[in-house]
Amino acid sequence: MGFAKFGKSFRIFSFSVKMALRSMRYRSFRTFLTVLGITIGIMTFVALMSIGVGMQIQITSIINQMMGAGIIVSSQLTSSRPSVPSEVGNLIMDIEGVNDTVGVIEDFVMIQGEYLNLAGINPSKLEVRFGVTIIEGHDLTWALDHGIKRPVLIDESAANLLGYHINDTLIVSSMMTSTIMEFTIVGITSAFQIDISFIMAGFAYTTLEIMQEIMATDNVQYYLVTIKEGADMTAIAEAIRETWPQAEVITSEEILAMSEQILNLIFAVLIAIGSISLLVGALMITNTTMMSVLERTREIGIIKSIGGKRSHVLTIFMTESVFVALIGGILGCILSVVNVLGLTGIVSAMYGFPLAYSLQPWIFMVGIGMATGIGAAAGAFPSYRAASVKPVEALRYE
Repeated sequence: MGFAKFGKSFRIFSFSVKMALRSMRYRSFRTFLTVLGITIGIMTFVALMSIGVGMQIQITSIINQMMGAGIIVSSQLTSSRPSVPSEVGNLIMDIEGVNDTVGVIEDFVMIQGEYLNLAGINPSKLEVRFGVTIIEGHDLTWALDHGIKRPVLIDESAANLLGYHINDTLIVSSMMTSTIMEFTIVGITSAFQIDISFIMAGFAYTTLEIMQEIMATDNVQYYLVTIKEGADMTAIAEAIRETWPQAEVITSEEILAMSEQILNLIFAVLIAIGSISLLVGALMITNTTMMSVLERTREIGIIKSIGGKRSHVLTIFMTESVFVALIGGILGCILSVVNVLGLTGIVSAMYGFPLAYSLQPWIFMVGIGMATGIGAAAGAFPSYRAASVKPVEALRYE
């Protein structure tokens, strides 16, 4: 019984597909315009979603690489100059749940019209703090042991862009102190995970003691505090404030939360723009299906006069509207890839920085699903009208 019912339903569906394809072929120009409308809508939606997700991944990656699961402790007086006493690091280490503290001084320096981020840090903490490794040359400890007074490491992005090599002299102008600083390049490190060439040339690293000597201070600019697994980051942040009342404490969770709020707003705008395009496509499907119903009224009468039910007529027209939308959805997803890649190339050529995007499979699945849903929703009313036509009236229709 169940198999027979399934076989009947399958035959009805097969007939509906044949009718839909025939109608689309006979009304090819109108079908083309409708498919084009859906294609543009889905292409816009998928492309904007890919860019939005790419921005989210990029921002999260930057925050994780710069901070990890940690806390930044600077001074309420100023966060741009070294104003955190060195003994604060020892006080923070005594707080339960703290794993390690890393003192850092960072300065934006200018060279050849480009900016570098110059960081002074304990050489043994370089990989932990910045997630970089030395790919050529030697580390800072080796350089100091061999009598090099002011060694510096530069990342491969800066080395390639500025044309520097190991043993070259690096002369930079400090943005913090307006002084000229001279270093000897002893090694090349791996580049930052994210392409930031549109902001600056790259990163350079020296020791914390050298930066303190240049700036004539024993302070640090900030401490990066890493916490033990399972420790309460919020509780540790409050303990740091109690230990040193002048502390300006920012957790990675707070930064991620703020970035998420901004990204949610951007997502809302992108979805609103994409929805406008999808609405146009939905209206075109409704119009196409309604015109098809009017033109095929006698056909509806014939189907009903030979025993066709309302559900059969409804299935025929719903199948056509869903097919049109599905084709548009698939084409829209394919063209969105071309659109995103082309837009990335244009932005990179015009403004000098890459456009963040992420072509994840679930985005395309959502796009095709939305196209199918829009086709079903937009075709529902005309299909219901078609199913409600009385056979006698339909056969008399000219």
